[in-house]
Order: sequence, then C-alpha cells, then structure tokens
Amino acid sequence: MAQTSLLTEEHAIFKEHESRTPRYDIFATKMRTEWLGKIFSLEDYEMTDVTDAYQVYFEELLLSLERNLQLAKLYMASSICLLEEYGRNYNMPDEIMNSIKRHSFIAIAEANSIGELRNITLRTTEQYHEAYKKYHIEKYSYPISQCMEIIYRNRYEKITLSMLAEQVHMNPSYLSRKFHSETGQTIMEYVTNVKMEEADVLIKAHLYSLEEIAELFSYDRGYFRKVYRRWCQHFPK
Repeated sequence: MAQTSLLTEEHAIFKEHESRTPRYDIFATKMRTEWLGKIFSLEDYEMTDVTDAYQVYFEELLLSLERNLQLAKLYMASSICLLEEYGRNYNMPDEIMNSIKRHSFIAIAEANSIGELRNITLRTTEQYHEAYKKYHIEKYSYPISQCMEIIYRNRYEKITLSMLAEQVHMNPSYLSRKFHSETGQTIMEYVTNVKMEEADVLIKAHLYSLEEIAELFSYDRGYFRKVYRRWCQHFPK
C-alpha cells in the first residue's frame, strides 16, 4: 500500500532526529528495552506489566519528540520493527510476526492523533505478547510448532489433516492426537481460530465485504457467517 511504502521511506529520517535528541538516547532507549524485554520474556508477566512498560516508554518518547505526531509515527514504526526482530530472535514464526507488523504499519500511517497512535501501538504490544505466549517454540514440540506455522502461512487456503501430516511427515492419526495433547485443541479447531482471527481484523477494517472475506478464506457465505458468529461468542473482543 502507498501509505505503508511512505512510512517505510520516511522511517530512515528518524536516525537524524535521534542524533539530535540526547534525552531520547538516555531515557527512552532504556524504557524501550524494558518494554521489549517484558513482551518476549519467559517470566509469567501479566498483560498489565507489559502495557505499563509500554506506557512509560511512550510518554518518555513524546517528551523527547515534543509531542510531534509525525515523528512519533516514525519512532513507533521503528519500535515495531524491533518487536519483529525480537520475535525472530525468539524463534517466532515469520508469518505471524509479519502479519502483526503489516496491520500495525497501515494503522500507524492512518493515525490522526497522539491518542490514536498510543492505542494502535498498545494493541500491537498486546498482539505480540499474546503471540509469543501462544507460539513460543519451547512450548511445543517441533512438529507441532511446524504445523502451527504451516496453518498460519496457508490460512487463506483450505487446510486438511492429511495435508498437514504429509508436510510434517507424520501419521495423520498420531499427528491429530499429538496436536490435541499439546495445544488442547483439535487441528480443525485451531485452523478455524486462525482463520477467524484474521477475518475479524479484515471485517473491522471495513476494507472488504463479508462475501469477499468468506471467499478469501475458502468458505461459502452462509457457512462463514455461522462460523464467525460462533467464534465471536467464544472469543468476545
């Protein structure tokens, strides 16, 4: 998208501003490190611990930038790039990291106020933290982690147990039992949740009609409505 490209191009200029703002170097960098560390920590931090660290970082950043919205956008885009980098260092699936970053960049580019920008990046913080708790490689065996990434990468396609079993070189029945044992969900429940999480983002962005979104995820319209409605009841936002 043009807005995302513009953010990417403008992102380079923040280096020059950073060199002229020693307050940022001394204070906000320390706060940012604490924020990033709590998102990708093996300690059992509550979401409030993570968001509190983010709020401190954001306020320090605004003091450095004199509450300049455009510069704050660039710094937030830079910070989200660091979030993605941290996630990769902790073996998070690339597709999941990229998806969160992509949606965040578009929202940042469209933000019209400091408050809106704060809410966008706070939501991104929560998404990365939740994804880390859900997908961290040490939590699941390698074939199950591999299955999760395959499902996410192919979330717009029709996914079957036999297709997954073939890709991870396991017997379908054994894979099904192992997946349920480690995740507490059947493979098809997990597939549906991944698809509905992505569909929910698209629906709330008002970019596509329900018919287009249903087709995108390989559902017919009526079945998609029923599945999405049931998913919303179990995972209210």
